[in-house]
Amino acid sequence: MRMKSSARRLVQALAVALAWGGARSAQAQNYRQVPIGGRTATMGGAGTAAGNDSAMPLLNPAGMAAVPGGVFAVSASVYSYTQRAIPLYFAPTGFPPGLGPVNVTTDTVSSSNVANLPSSVMYFKNLSRAEAPWQQVLGMSLVIPQSPTVQIQASLRASFPQGPATLADDDTVTTSSTTYYIGPTYAAAYRDWLRLGVSAHLAYEQVFNATSTTFNASLDRGTGTLQGQITNGASASSIAFAPTLGAQVRVAPHVWLGAAFQPPGLPITGSFDSSGATTTASTASNGAPANSSDQQTGHGVYHYAPPMHVNAGVAYDDRDRFSVAIDGHLYVSRGDAYHQAGLYRTQVTQSGEIARNSTAAITFNDAVETVFDVSIGAEYVLNSIFALRAGVFTDMAADPSLEHPQLTDALSLREDRYGVTGGLGIMLGPFDTTLGVVYVRGIGRFVTADLSALSQSEVATVDEQSNTFVFVLSGAVTTEQAQETIRKTFHFNLPGFSQ
Repeated sequence: MRMKSSARRLVQALAVALAWGGARSAQAQNYRQVPIGGRTATMGGAGTAAGNDSAMPLLNPAGMAAVPGGVFAVSASVYSYTQRAIPLYFAPTGFPPGLGPVNVTTDTVSSSNVANLPSSVMYFKNLSRAEAPWQQVLGMSLVIPQSPTVQIQASLRASFPQGPATLADDDTVTTSSTTYYIGPTYAAAYRDWLRLGVSAHLAYEQVFNATSTTFNASLDRGTGTLQGQITNGASASSIAFAPTLGAQVRVAPHVWLGAAFQPPGLPITGSFDSSGATTTASTASNGAPANSSDQQTGHGVYHYAPPMHVNAGVAYDDRDRFSVAIDGHLYVSRGDAYHQAGLYRTQVTQSGEIARNSTAAITFNDAVETVFDVSIGAEYVLNSIFALRAGVFTDMAADPSLEHPQLTDALSLREDRYGVTGGLGIMLGPFDTTLGVVYVRGIGRFVTADLSALSQSEVATVDEQSNTFVFVLSGAVTTEQAQETIRKTFHFNLPGFSQ
């Protein structure tokens, strides 16, 4: 029967796609999942020219020279919820015409996830006397600019009156990756018009993928069956050196220009491990069984090398009244941004045959394209305690186009994102707190199996949309102000506190 042959080829095609996918994430490659920092996050991420919060070690380390004395700051995406829609996940161009009419009883795709992850933590100490013309600060920071997660559950139930009786397909896809930038930052300011800074970050990336497909078809009106199951898991990690240099200069009262430069990242080390299994079991109309099993394992080298990044901005920055800022971000294309090389071992077992083992050396170099992003933000100071903030930003995908996908692109996602931010800044004594919300709209393309074109590419791109809501909480405290508050409140000195 054609249905039996097509179903078998679908299972095999998906197995090959999952095995070759390795440690590469199905999530779109975007550089700014959510704006980070406190004030910067609620102003759409615009802080290159005059920002001085926990986003600065990565965005523009020169901004740390504007920190008054020692400071400890934490910014967290306390709650993040994403809802994703992929309306044509199954059979995007229809079922093979030779199968005749089809009755689809279930065709559902569910994709949502909740995240809770800090986006930046830093501690900085001032190294200079208050009266010195040059002010110097040194500190450590951990910045997490991106932590995308995709979770998809899809189910299909269909029947074919003129051919096989039923068709069932259940898919589960989970992919996540997190990039951490950690390291020291040094910044210096000359009076109140020039700031310079450099961060010596290590970029540590973790990737995790897990996919599962279960396929079940009854053939010849129930007299024959075909079942298939595919599972695959992969994990990877890498470390690269990714320094950032920056400057901020005041060119007029309250008017600042800023720029930062991150050269191409230098891979240091990394590895991946993957494993997968494909099993099929079929029974012909005469009752003869035919089973097969494929076991795949892989391991080797994995590198994520951040591309060259240049950002520049301008800001009118009056912290007592009104501020507005605009940033531009240019991420330069890189052909080896994701490098994977290793050995894949496969064991194939079929009914009545001796198991066959094979080993293949496989190398991937996944490129990223040039991307330009924009951030615009504003702040209106209500009084000495409260300030309102708002902003907009773009987060364009750097993945190559998916207009002509290959089999190895299965389960890939390319998504352009557009966001709006809003928040409230609260200054109470030594504490600077930001409460904010972020909404991001994503529009993209997803690569799925195409049941109507099994003799061609086996995959097709379909439209995808997502909505993400994030609640942001940021807090910062200067050590000098905190010490003074403790002395006044509790009327005693702690060890190490000056009089």
